[in-house]
Amino acid sequence: MTGRSPASAGCTLCFLGYPLQCSADGSNAPARAKPASPRARQGEAGAAQLWLGRCVGTATHLAGAYFAAQTDIKIVHVPYTVSSNIISDMLSGAIQASFDPLAFVLSFLQNGSLRALAVGADEPVTDPIKIPTAISQRVDYHFASWYGILAPAKTPKPVLRTLADAIAAASRDGELQQKIKAQGIKPDIVALDAFDSYIDGDLERLAPLVKGIAEK
Repeated sequence: MTGRSPASAGCTLCFLGYPLQCSADGSNAPARAKPASPRARQGEAGAAQLWLGRCVGTATHLAGAYFAAQTDIKIVHVPYTVSSNIISDMLSGAIQASFDPLAFVLSFLQNGSLRALAVGADEPVTDPIKIPTAISQRVDYHFASWYGILAPAKTPKPVLRTLADAIAAASRDGELQQKIKAQGIKPDIVALDAFDSYIDGDLERLAPLVKGIAEK
């Protein structure tokens, strides 16, 4: 997700898809000796805290912080520099949960070592596994990162239209869509002005959250 407005970052061409973000926990992990690292503990005000793994400044960081803001749950963000360590610590019980791209945890969900709690998308995941949305579980939470293509700011509008149309046409190829879905990405096509509006809305919604993180 870009951190600048379309006007300063360049001209938007075409939105290609959402890497589906799911919340997962290690509840299905086989019983094993638990490390001394923190599990659920009591905060200063006596409220239970959720120990959540994330890589600083990434989409998973924002996903967890936004969830905390929407649900008023106290979350202890446990920072990681290597994302694969998040999985091993969930499996061992060192942390309780994480917000991850579906492709990153899919194999662990399929073999039952991790459990998917929800996706932050508008629609549930139905293939290759079933994951309900947060909204369907009465949690007011919607979060999605996205992939798209931008062009230099001074690109002429006729060129933008030609490029956007060509990218959209290529993106509709059935074989390509299957490859995209296999990476845990939901294909979609949003071009030009509509893509500008999507980015502006994303930035407006998340700006207070990012500001709050920066001030801590």
